[in-house]
Amino acid sequence: MNPMTKHHLVLRVSRKIYKGTDLKERFNAYQYIQNYFSTLSVKDLNSVAIQYGINLNNLN
Repeated sequence: MNPMTKHHLVLRVSRKIYKGTDLKERFNAYQYIQNYFSTLSVKDLNSVAIQYGINLNNLN
């Protein structure tokens, strides 16, 4: 299994947080959330991921 990168973790957290129904709304919100999480440090992103139950064992 490949190690999880920061980018991959950002994608996983973004998907876990926002599950809207309208395609355009979902895309816009997902893009906003993803951009925000990309600015966080790995330490802060790890904290958010843990709160949402995301496994961090493979984070590189």
